[in-house]
Amino acid sequence: MIEKIFNQLFSEDEREKIRSRIRSEPIETMRKAWILFAYLLDYSTYDIAWCTGRKSRQVKYLLSKAEDLFSVNDRTLLNCIDKYERTLEQPGGTDPENNR
Repeated sequence: MIEKIFNQLFSEDEREKIRSRIRSEPIETMRKAWILFAYLLDYSTYDIAWCTGRKSRQVKYLLSKAEDLFSVNDRTLLNCIDKYERTLEQPGGTDPENNR
C-alpha cells in the first residue's frame, strides 16, 4: 500500500511537511519527487492525493510540474527519486510490487 511506502521513505517530520502547505525548498521538491515516484510505481492520482493530503486536481498539477523538472534532468528532483529507490531496495525494504 502507498501509505506503507510513504511511511518508510519519510520521517514523521518530513511526512508532516509534505502534507502541509509549505511551498519553500527543499520541501516543494521533495513533494514533487514523491508524487512522481509514486506515479511511476503505478499508483493512481487518487491514492497519491489521499496519501499527501491534497485534492486530485492539485496532485495532477504537481505531477505535471514534476514531469517538467524530470524532462530537463533537474538534479535535485533526480537525487530525491534516486534516494527513494535506494531506500526501497535496502534489505528489509518493501518491494512496491507486493504492496498493493
